[in-house]
Amino acid sequence: MICFISWDEMGRFDLPAALDYVLNTTGRNNLSYIGHSMGTTMFFVLLSAKPEYNSKVNFMGALGPAVYINHATSPARYLAKFYGRIERVYKINLPSKNFVLAYYKRN
Repeated sequence: MICFISWDEMGRFDLPAALDYVLNTTGRNNLSYIGHSMGTTMFFVLLSAKPEYNSKVNFMGALGPAVYINHATSPARYLAKFYGRIERVYKINLPSKNFVLAYYKRN
């Protein structure tokens, strides 16, 4: 049997259960959360569905967030259409994608 679970269900049920487990096990009042891609989407669902979790998370790091910005009002949304150009300049001008890591390895 194949079971399909949506990111919405993971954000409403799985993530709060995991966060509560960590908080109960450690005895802390809040924690830091770092999510990547779908993990960020699950977190955004959690906070919109259960706002009481705002006080349980003191920091959220969104790595590669999988979200839409159709309704964003920030001027940064206009930079999205230049992403391809920016990426090409980045690839041409930097010798390594991990240039920061390469710098620290040398020093």
